[in-house]
Amino acid sequence: MSDKHHVMVVDDDAILTKSIEHMLSQRGFIVSTANSGNEALTLLKGGLDPDIILLDVNMPNMDGYQTFEAIERIKFFPIIFVTGQDDSESELKGLTMGAVDFVTKPFMIDILVARINIHIGKARQLSEYSESVVRNQTGELTGRTISYGETDTLTVTLDQSKLDGMKEILTESEYRIGKRIALGYTNKEIAEELNYSYGYVKKVAYRIFEKLKIKKRTELREFFTYQKD
Repeated sequence: MSDKHHVMVVDDDAILTKSIEHMLSQRGFIVSTANSGNEALTLLKGGLDPDIILLDVNMPNMDGYQTFEAIERIKFFPIIFVTGQDDSESELKGLTMGAVDFVTKPFMIDILVARINIHIGKARQLSEYSESVVRNQTGELTGRTISYGETDTLTVTLDQSKLDGMKEILTESEYRIGKRIALGYTNKEIAEELNYSYGYVKKVAYRIFEKLKIKKRTELREFFTYQKD
């Protein structure tokens, strides 16, 4: 098995795709490319298994957001949106969906490489984690502990006073979804636990972000929890 990290680049601009492939290859990465969402899906369904995916947003027929959702139905891959769209709404949408990062073009290749390495490292930790949840006497979720490897442990506990405050601001479904995001659940995990559709969870998460004026999922913790590392 190769020690090199494998990056998949998905962009309808063939010249840019080749340029990124060349720059990453020079820096020791294995690189696979696709010039459409459908081509990317074909490769992934055929067994291609990259460590991370760089995904353009503006593509014909199937845009980056639609491609992201289709990829999630195959397998979890850390995905970085790489796009010319630099507005906050596009970034918020991408991060709310569950992308690990959002990089705007033009970018400095060394900064992109640093972000790639960071997120591959995090993804490999996540693949080796165990978790336990805490519930009160009525069965309501009150906390979560996640252990990464042998040394890193994250414990997040819901703060009742903050929960009461959120009940005044959010609807019941927003509240139920919001506290799970605060505990580190993915949209897919929330949908499965609460028996909601993935699309519904994504839309509600976006509404929560707008109401609380935040951009990152981790920022939601301050509204629901006190955190102990």
